[in-house]
Amino acid sequence: MGVVRGSIAAGGRRTAALPPAAVDVSSKRRVESSNATIEGGNQGGSEGIAAAGASAVPRRILAIDPGTRCGYAYATDGHSIRASLSGVWDLSPRRHEGGGMRYVRLLRFIGEVEPELVVYEEVRRHLGTDAAHIYGGIVATITGYCEQRRLPYCGIPVGTVKKFATGKGNADKEAMVAAAQARFGREVDDDNQADALFILSAWIEGQG
Repeated sequence: MGVVRGSIAAGGRRTAALPPAAVDVSSKRRVESSNATIEGGNQGGSEGIAAAGASAVPRRILAIDPGTRCGYAYATDGHSIRASLSGVWDLSPRRHEGGGMRYVRLLRFIGEVEPELVVYEEVRRHLGTDAAHIYGGIVATITGYCEQRRLPYCGIPVGTVKKFATGKGNADKEAMVAAAQARFGREVDDDNQADALFILSAWIEGQG
């Protein structure tokens, strides 16, 4: 829903700004508005970008680390990143609830933020079938929310996020938490919150 001003490739490097162009994100696998793109991840919401017009810049940007313990971080002005605007949403179904309640909760949480753009961590490999199903359901919930509201969204590869945070594309959870605490302060409690903060940072700094 606005001008995207820079780019991050899958290897964590920045790429050159692009000239204005009309883009089919489903075939070219990128979000693009007036002059930039993030490559290497899953992007969508092109109608939302087009409908908003090239001069509108997303201010409320929500970053999500998909999982039952769902890390989130958001900016309200399009560029400021603060640990106080981040945390973990517990999507666990309660007693006597069906598994679908985790997605109902996620929709409510996203709605409370009222984002203009959503970025999330894109993971291709999972430890088990259940984890893969839950991840797929969360991503479907995110992208469905955005499509219904004609909002742009983008998946950033997990290796890109880790390399951006630590310099290593295979950094473990402890390294991600340590990097987040060093950069954002001791308010960062776990790797889910840390991941979300760096997803947001990778997007914003890649657009600068």
